[in-house]
Amino acid sequence: MLADAGQMDAAMQGFTELVQEFPELPEPHNNLATLHAARGELDQARAALDNAVRALPSYALAWENLGDVHLRIAERAWARAASLDAASASHAKLKLARELIERVSPTGARPATVNSPGKRP
Repeated sequence: MLADAGQMDAAMQGFTELVQEFPELPEPHNNLATLHAARGELDQARAALDNAVRALPSYALAWENLGDVHLRIAERAWARAASLDAASASHAKLKLARELIERVSPTGARPATVNSPGKRP
């Protein structure tokens, strides 16, 4: 609700507190990752998603979001390589990555509904 109201810092704080208090719940890790991804903090988003799938290895949404974040990290690396070497093959990879990002993951990660401890997605 805080994120939807534009209170991103408060939402980040809330999810950070949740993951500290309930590290076994994957949803708060996923939602924290979503906020990091929205800010362009891809390394932090990846770490939060790693925690989500560690907490629940069968959590498909976290795996999907992890793929989206990895794609954006790859885009960042290929953009850097392309800026350093005009003859690099990374230009083609960068173009494909950007097309894929546009088609399947415009925000980079999707939030999850936080379930009670006994309920899993």
